[in-house]
Amino acid sequence: MKKEMDKDQNTFLNEGIIFVQLNKKDGCICPCCGRVCKVYKRSITGTMLKSFSNLNDITYGDFIFSGDKKTYFHVSEFAYKHKIAEIAKLALWDFIEPLRNEDTAKRCSGKWRITEKGKQFLKGSLSVPKYMHVYNDQVVGQSDKTVRAEDVANKKFNYQEIK
Repeated sequence: MKKEMDKDQNTFLNEGIIFVQLNKKDGCICPCCGRVCKVYKRSITGTMLKSFSNLNDITYGDFIFSGDKKTYFHVSEFAYKHKIAEIAKLALWDFIEPLRNEDTAKRCSGKWRITEKGKQFLKGSLSVPKYMHVYNDQVVGQSDKTVRAEDVANKKFNYQEIK
């Protein structure tokens, strides 16, 4: 159960802000809006890596990591086993970048391209933090332990790790 702040009509906004800042690491309920506030540990799974590899394949074809194509592809073209929601998490490590959304009726374009850092990770020549600590869709920290692509190739999603 998430921690909640005792409040009444005399509770000030600043008290709520302080409460959330002190408790967001383990998770709490915001006394102002009622939302869950928590810092999540995100890691790269094998499924995410497979989708990432698929993006590389459609970007560079048989000539892996050659050329300087800057083409964006829609997530539906490369997501492995329809795990579309996981793809965007690769941006936490700066492995992919989104195409700017021009359509105000949509939240995002859904199109991505590989970054230089992403290419280096897929090649196996770059170690990155095993975990990114994320709060409100922003990276607020990272683990000291690092991983390479081969370390996560067969890693399955583990809900207990994000707690």
